[in-house]
Amino acid sequence: MDEKKRPKAREVTARLRLITLREVADAVDELFSAIPLSDSLDALIEQNRFEAWKYAMGLLDQESVPDFHRDLDQEQDSQFDSVLDCLCKIRDYLTSISSRSKAWDN
Repeated sequence: MDEKKRPKAREVTARLRLITLREVADAVDELFSAIPLSDSLDALIEQNRFEAWKYAMGLLDQESVPDFHRDLDQEQDSQFDSVLDCLCKIRDYLTSISSRSKAWDN
């Protein structure tokens, strides 16, 4: 392939990072949907805050639909590690809550 037509390493890295963030964010969404939010106003507020964060990060468009045509900007790309760490902590915390909730149901 002609090198001028190939994507640059920076572009590929940014795209892979965005895919990673989307995957972890999708896992968090699934966990939020598994938790009965009607039992907790705080949980509902956190879910809405998470949706707003996804929009701010460019993971959603204005209609709250996943935006697959957008790349991370330079600032978001430079914060990738801390954003991913935060997302993983949220995912792990919600997994813990979900596990406890399922244990109480049994």
